[in-house]
Amino acid sequence: MATRPGTGERAGWDVLRELSQRATTKLRQVPEQHTDWAHTGNLSEDIRSELDRQLTHHAREGQGSR
Repeated sequence: MATRPGTGERAGWDVLRELSQRATTKLRQVPEQHTDWAHTGNLSEDIRSELDRQLTHHAREGQGSR
């Protein structure tokens, strides 16, 4: 995630934490699911939509701080 614009190391962690809270998924499971997604192409719709939302949110915050 740190490779996406607006998501450095700190923002990447924030994305994972927020995604975990909003998708009611244990924090340790989020990076596991993300890694599995990279290998299989499968990610649950609730995690995928929340991930997109969080990445968009953090990218916008990053643009505003420049």
